[in-house]
Amino acid sequence: MRQRFLLIPVLAFSLLSSVPCRAEFEYRASVSAGQEYNSNVNESSNPKADFITIMSTSVQALYAGPRLNTSVDYQGDLRLYDTGQRQDELLNSLEAKASFQVIKELLLLEVADSNHMVYYNAAKGDTHSADSTEDQVNQNILSGGLILTPRINDRTTTSLGYRVSSSLYDSNDAVNKMTQTAYAEVLHALTPRMDIGGTLQYQYQNTSEGDVSRYMASGVARYTYGDGCYVFGRVGAVQSVYNVGSSTLLPVASAGLTHTLGRTTFLLQAQADYVDNPSSVYNSYKTLYSATVTRTFERGTVSAYAGYSNYSGQDTNQTNDLTTTLQGTYELTPRLGSTLSLSRIGSVASGDSADRYYLTAEMRYQLPKDASVKLYYQYKRNEAASSGESSYNVNIIGLALSKSF
Repeated sequence: MRQRFLLIPVLAFSLLSSVPCRAEFEYRASVSAGQEYNSNVNESSNPKADFITIMSTSVQALYAGPRLNTSVDYQGDLRLYDTGQRQDELLNSLEAKASFQVIKELLLLEVADSNHMVYYNAAKGDTHSADSTEDQVNQNILSGGLILTPRINDRTTTSLGYRVSSSLYDSNDAVNKMTQTAYAEVLHALTPRMDIGGTLQYQYQNTSEGDVSRYMASGVARYTYGDGCYVFGRVGAVQSVYNVGSSTLLPVASAGLTHTLGRTTFLLQAQADYVDNPSSVYNSYKTLYSATVTRTFERGTVSAYAGYSNYSGQDTNQTNDLTTTLQGTYELTPRLGSTLSLSRIGSVASGDSADRYYLTAEMRYQLPKDASVKLYYQYKRNEAASSGESSYNVNIIGLALSKSF
């Protein structure tokens, strides 16, 4: 059975539950139990079906005090395979953050922990609820740092920071990484609507198989031109010097436009930067271009997403991904809601290609006393054109009962 970093959320929730009365504290919790049928639990061209008993718990907590701010978002799933076609699993997902003002408005201490299942090859993109953990690995990113925030004037803020982070995996095939980062940032409000700034950063990353130093400089600007409407951009360059003697100079950038027109929201994003990749010794260089349109109706929402990404790097197999998603929610009655989602992810790497298709349909009924019941169906189709990966189908149908607190 997989066991995943349960101590941190338990301790965090215990601390939050004993906060002083003068602080603001909010929390939500839920438990659920259900049964699921999966036609292909190992995602193989020779499928094996199983019934899965699933017990889940979730906690979301937020604390805001005079000097301490914390947040916890935890989800735990115990998956018991009734006929033993797959090993039982205990999967944990956690986002926990805390910040403490060591010297009020001058010195800040920050710690964070992020724990999730991710693809062993980050170029495959985000995981989906219909995926098994067959080609995934547990990623735990723990970080801590000190930030000095001297304020030059009412319109200019500065940050001088040092941060240490570790990326740890529960597989010997993945590469653990330790990263140290020192940076200086300046942000100036030119007008009530216009902000500009700049960043200088040095980063050293070490693994058991190699290390790399990165030097980065960038400038940033943001302009708010209406209620819920703004545009931002960050442009710079990063030089990477590897222990093997080579070096690269690449652009770093992020830009976006958020525009709200009545009930419709448009979001355009572009990104070019290094991201963690469990399968690579060094971080992978990722470029991403995406567009999202969301329309809100009186009883539902519809959203469409399209994104193109490219992964490359010192020891990364170059991969191009194209993702499209269409999702809708609809409230049939005040107690009965539905969700429908369709996705396609196409990947091309070194002449090989693979397409993944997902369909999710869900009906949720709200019961008395903060309870609810959910009926869902999921379909996954993997089409592989390479000899190293198989094509297969997965059908999932499940029923779950949950209680909120």
